[in-house]
Amino acid sequence: TLYVDDKVKPKLTRLGEELRFLLITSGAAVQPLSAAPKGLIPNEHGMSIAVLASEFEKCARCWHRRPDVGQDQQHPELCIRCVGNISGNEEERLFI
Repeated sequence: TLYVDDKVKPKLTRLGEELRFLLITSGAAVQPLSAAPKGLIPNEHGMSIAVLASEFEKCARCWHRRPDVGQDQQHPELCIRCVGNISGNEEERLFI
């Protein structure tokens, strides 16, 4: 989770779901800096970062840990995004 000030927040939230690709993580969330847990120290850019290990299964194709891994019976080792990509219904990315 990225806890950011009002100056940074619009820039990051604009990326939407693609923020996780920029950060090379399985997931990413943007929250107000005021909501940061105690103990996180903001850097000079008005941001604090909390990193947590995911409890989800890892997709065998993209290695992202996603809640939807195993939901497709034909490809139980893949996340739904990867199932779509290998079946020709590729995702459309706007930024990354």
